[in-house]
Amino acid sequence: FLFVWQHVAPSAKLRGLEGLQAVLAQLDGFEVAASGWERSVLPARIDAYEPSLLDMLCLAGEVGWARLSPATSTVVSATPIALFLRANGDAWQSLRDPAIVEDTLSDDARAILERLRTRGALFARELGSDEALGELVSAGLIASDGFAGLRALIAAAHEKRRVTFAGRWSLLASPSSDLQLSDAALETQARTLLRRYGVVFRRMLTREPNAAPWRELARVYRRLEARGEIRGGRFVSGM
Repeated sequence: FLFVWQHVAPSAKLRGLEGLQAVLAQLDGFEVAASGWERSVLPARIDAYEPSLLDMLCLAGEVGWARLSPATSTVVSATPIALFLRANGDAWQSLRDPAIVEDTLSDDARAILERLRTRGALFARELGSDEALGELVSAGLIASDGFAGLRALIAAAHEKRRVTFAGRWSLLASPSSDLQLSDAALETQARTLLRRYGVVFRRMLTREPNAAPWRELARVYRRLEARGEIRGGRFVSGM
C-alpha cells in the first residue's frame, strides 16, 4: 500500500514539475539526510528526476528547505534537512525545538547572524566562511533561496571549495509562542501525516522525529472525525 501511496512503486511514479509538487506535498516537513533527497528519495518517486525541477520550485517561492531539528554542528551529507511547502513554512517553524541558543555558536556564525538581521538577505560572498554558514543551517537559523545553497554547502564540506551560485541567504522565522498559530500548525501537521501515509496511528510516529505528541495530534483527528472529514477506529492490524 505505502509504496503505491508514496509513488515509489514503478507503476505509481510521477513525472515533471507537477509530479514533484505532489510528492513534496506528501513529504512536506519530513527530514531526510541532506544528500539523500536528490540521491534517492526524489528519484525513487519522480521518473527522470532533474535537480532543475526542485530549483524551479524553490526559486518560484513554492518550496523551501531548512533543518527543523537544530543542533550545534555544521552541514554534512548526513545532516537532516526538511523540504516543505512555503505555504506551510510558518507552521513547521513554529513546531520546531528552539533549544539552540546563540551562545553555542562560533564568533563567525554570530557575526553572520547579526549581519542578516541588520541588512536582510545577502549572498554568500557578503557573509563570510562556508563553515559558519553551515553552522547556522545546522542550527536551523538560516536557509538560502534555492536548494542549490544546500548542495553547495555539502560540496564545500567534502571538497573544501567556496560556496557559489547559492542564491541569497536569509533568517528563518523563530518558533512562535502564539497559541492560535500553534493550533493551526498542529492541524497542518495532522493533515500532512494523513497525506503522507494514508493511515495514521501512534506507532507510525517513530518515523517522524519532529512530530507533535500523539495526544495533540489525536485531538485534531478527533475533531476532523467529528466533522466527517476522516474515519477513525481500530481497523488496521499487523503494522
